[in-house]
Amino acid sequence: MGIVKGEPHTDGCNSSHPMTRVHARLVHLPPHMSCCRPSLSSIVASDVGKIIQISGTVVRAGAVQMYESTRAYRCREKGCGHAFVVYADLEQVNNALPVPLVCPAGGAGRDSCKGTKFDVIPNGSVHTDYQEIKIQEAASRLGIGTIPRSVLIKLQHDLVDTCQPGDDIVGMFLNQ
Repeated sequence: MGIVKGEPHTDGCNSSHPMTRVHARLVHLPPHMSCCRPSLSSIVASDVGKIIQISGTVVRAGAVQMYESTRAYRCREKGCGHAFVVYADLEQVNNALPVPLVCPAGGAGRDSCKGTKFDVIPNGSVHTDYQEIKIQEAASRLGIGTIPRSVLIKLQHDLVDTCQPGDDIVGMFLNQ
């Protein structure tokens, strides 16, 4: 069973064409050995970039915060005017938006633009809520003398503010 939630917004480049962001959720999936991990300590380097299923107890829930997830720019190079979007990197400090260095215009019959000056398109940014939670392995599932491991997870969009410390959760996430 899946849950789909849509939110209308504009992409900042052409506000006459509203877009919809869709959040698909996989719910009530049975455990499968290809993605289910029995404990946080069983997550290995080869799991990076894969969807994995884990369970644990929320031990810390940070405050709900906002970040600018996308920003639209327009190239100022004469004859170009290419509009493009830059996406935030959640792995960077403060979820930083990288500054564009060169215009990405080109390809599909267009000459490559070497422009390096850009204007921010008004109302071309998308802001998103996020929250950091820390989950820990259930001590009852560990051997005697084993220290429970924990992992920090960033919740976004409609998952923000849905759990609190002490909640037992089972979830799937993209390990990055």
